[in-house]
Amino acid sequence: MLTSLNKPLYAVVGTQKSGIPGTAQQSAYASADLSVLFQNGLDVIANPQPGGAYWGVRGGFNTSSNAATNGDNYTRLTDYIAATLQAGMGVYVGQVVNAQLFLNIKATLLDFLSGMLSQGLLGSTTAGAVPYSVTCDTSNNPQSQTALGYVQADVQIQYQAINEKFIVNVEGGQTVTISTTLSQS
Repeated sequence: MLTSLNKPLYAVVGTQKSGIPGTAQQSAYASADLSVLFQNGLDVIANPQPGGAYWGVRGGFNTSSNAATNGDNYTRLTDYIAATLQAGMGVYVGQVVNAQLFLNIKATLLDFLSGMLSQGLLGSTTAGAVPYSVTCDTSNNPQSQTALGYVQADVQIQYQAINEKFIVNVEGGQTVTISTTLSQS
């Protein structure tokens, strides 16, 4: 799960605003209330959700003012990647710095990222493009750095975007003209 947005939260029985279902306290956030909260960087747990009548995180964002990193998917995926790399890359500490070490580090990182891609955790909107790159060789590990015991891997990962706002355009009425195009599959 990349984001908590529009996913059921279990064991929630009520909130201060929404109350407890089936009681006189029950109310829902108005669209205007949600808009003001979201514009001010506040997320809420609410019932209902866009997907139905269940408790969930209504906005799916964190407190960042940067639109590229304010989705909770950014925080969750970044934390997952960091924790996994911290737990898995320690095997390379204490090894001799040479070309084989660079190759092994790069292979481990590429294998991890390839696995994330095959699980649908990473993706690209450009057909055939790989959404990550790894550099671990002499280009980013000069002898002056490795002589001090430092080895560096530079990793770039393109995260998938999350559909946070869904727009449906409807044109209706007795004067609407529908033109259909037959497509061959």
